[in-house]
Amino acid sequence: MKYKNKPVIIEAVQFNGSTSHKSEIIKWVNGGSVPENRELAKKNLIKFDLYIDSEMQAVYATDYVVFDGEFKVVPRSIFEKAYQPIISKLIKGEQ
Repeated sequence: MKYKNKPVIIEAVQFNGSTSHKSEIIKWVNGGSVPENRELAKKNLIKFDLYIDSEMQAVYATDYVVFDGEFKVVPRSIFEKAYQPIISKLIKGEQ
């Protein structure tokens, strides 16, 4: 039998490799607001260790940190096959 993923809206941020972006992602995972995606940093960290529910996960530059009810790290190659951006359009009368 074959199966297809159900459509699910997620929040995700692609790590750009900078120290400041690392800090924003750690704050988000610990209850803060979702950081903005940024261009890849010129001098990058390459990776950092992120603790999600007391479990260490390596986050490499260009990986995505995803929240779909729980946090997880998804490599860019997998993320780009599984997800597409939602483009919001203002509809007349919508706020």
